[in-house]
Amino acid sequence: MPRRPHFALSAVALLSLALAIGCTSETGGVGSIEGTVIDADDQPIAGMRVAIASGTVGFPEQLAVTNDTGYYLLGSIPAGTFEVAVHDEQGEQLALGSATVAAGKAAKLDFTVAVAESGPSGRGLTEEQFAALLKIQDVKAVLVAEVELHAVLRDMKAMAEATDPAQVAAVDSFYSMTFEVDDGSRGLTFSVIDYKTPESANDDYVSALAETPGMIDLTPPVGETAAIAEINTHGIGSVIMFTKGDKLVQLHTIGEDPFVDAEGLKTLAREVADRL
Repeated sequence: MPRRPHFALSAVALLSLALAIGCTSETGGVGSIEGTVIDADDQPIAGMRVAIASGTVGFPEQLAVTNDTGYYLLGSIPAGTFEVAVHDEQGEQLALGSATVAAGKAAKLDFTVAVAESGPSGRGLTEEQFAALLKIQDVKAVLVAEVELHAVLRDMKAMAEATDPAQVAAVDSFYSMTFEVDDGSRGLTFSVIDYKTPESANDDYVSALAETPGMIDLTPPVGETAAIAEINTHGIGSVIMFTKGDKLVQLHTIGEDPFVDAEGLKTLAREVADRL
């Protein structure tokens, strides 16, 4: 029987991916796009997916999800003009707008959309369920430095399926959230991979431990099995991985001067485990 495809679910691979698309080094010349999404009655809509669809220059792939006030923020965007799309949780495009970004400035782009009632969710965590596991106020409660943060949510399974669906054949859902400073130089990335079986989650957890130097058992454990490493090199701070049922959870800090220390990361991991 062929070996089940392994979708780079080790800490090393996932952290590399997060570094590539989650946090940008402080190079200057970037701005942001922000705004609100409301309905026809001027009521804010939470859970809308906002992303850049095209631009006059290259742009980072990122997805912002509106909060309870309908607010979204796309950070670390190079100067240029961009088309920004709003999608619902099922991926249907509801609106398209244009914004021009200047270096060091925030371009304002608001949307008014018509939202239909959504049908029942499929298997795996939904974006809304994932986003509820760890919120920005949870991260702020364990900060060791005063920083302003925004959150960027990414559907990692959808991104993988666009290139090679076989990579995520054993996965029901895979979301990642990065809490980062505006210039992208420091951040905390949180991800949950929801597998079809607990065995698949445990297999990739074991593989991740073998591929990540410095991982040691976390005592007392978070979830069912847990490990931690304080890497503190190459832009990575502390890393925690744990399993709970058919889910593999990872949290790690990014940047030379992490705004959450290892003890804070343990606190966040336990909060996530309690909410799963």
